[in-house]
Amino acid sequence: MTEWQPPGPIDLVYQEYIGREVRDMTAFEIISIFIGILTLLVTFGSLIVAFLTFFDKRKSCRDKRKKK
Repeated sequence: MTEWQPPGPIDLVYQEYIGREVRDMTAFEIISIFIGILTLLVTFGSLIVAFLTFFDKRKSCRDKRKKK
């Protein structure tokens, strides 16, 4: 039985950059990314509005208690 041998040295010679390593995105992928970004914006916007209304209600309740 042979023992384990480490792999040989890594070839550090870089290939010439051609510029076609990525594929062009289809229209479906572009629209999907656009819809995803819009969804995130709407979600975080509604979260901010919810926090603002929560703090506003707390403040108005606190002010009503002070007036009594």
